[in-house]
Amino acid sequence: GPAVHHEMEILVEDGGFTPMQVLQGATKWPAELMRVGKDISTVEAGKLADIVVLNADPLENISNVKNISAVMFNGTLLDGRYHAWFNENNPFQGDGFIGLPPVEDLAFTLIKKRAVYREGQVGRVAAARLAQPGIETIDTQRREFFDEYVSKVAVREGGPALRLKVTGYNFFDRAQVFFDDRAMPFELKSITEMEIIIDERYLRSPGRYKIQVRNPPPPPNPVWGDGRSNAAWLLVTYKDSLLQPWTGLR
Repeated sequence: GPAVHHEMEILVEDGGFTPMQVLQGATKWPAELMRVGKDISTVEAGKLADIVVLNADPLENISNVKNISAVMFNGTLLDGRYHAWFNENNPFQGDGFIGLPPVEDLAFTLIKKRAVYREGQVGRVAAARLAQPGIETIDTQRREFFDEYVSKVAVREGGPALRLKVTGYNFFDRAQVFFDDRAMPFELKSITEMEIIIDERYLRSPGRYKIQVRNPPPPPNPVWGDGRSNAAWLLVTYKDSLLQPWTGLR
């Protein structure tokens, strides 16, 4: 996107790099660092490549990387024109991991933890009331992508049933766990950990799906919440969103 193009300009204009070095830094060198250079990153026979066709030479002016004529992705020429329906039909919405964190309100959730949870024991509350829960992390316990962080919060569409590991605090067997506002079965491991059992039929469509833990009312202290945890989000990506699953460095 525009940010990448701007960074390329900074590296040439202020960093003293040549346009060729900058282009290699965006393609060849990262692949070599990850030891996948023999499969991707340069145009050679037998390699996989998506192709960006420019209208001007970026070696003469690095800003020419923004002057795009066509893009070939997965062997298909993409339609680069603006379409109003794109954002409306985008199953993910937002601006990626920065604008869409996997766990919402994490900083405040950790602050609340100090008030409602103490070293493996729930904070002092009235009888028959369950303290405010909070979600800190989620983990698919799969490694389907190159990036380990992405693998923890995303799966591919059409995959098998998932046991999603959730860590946080004040998890109880009387709680309800929701995935996309549907109640899901779960296995309680401890007051700080559970595994949500998500059937494969809920993983067939790409999108961003909300996860929430809800303790039954009434809440012991409404100041800290109504018994519903902060939200976490599981990404179900397109099945061909990355060329191959992570298999370790070779």
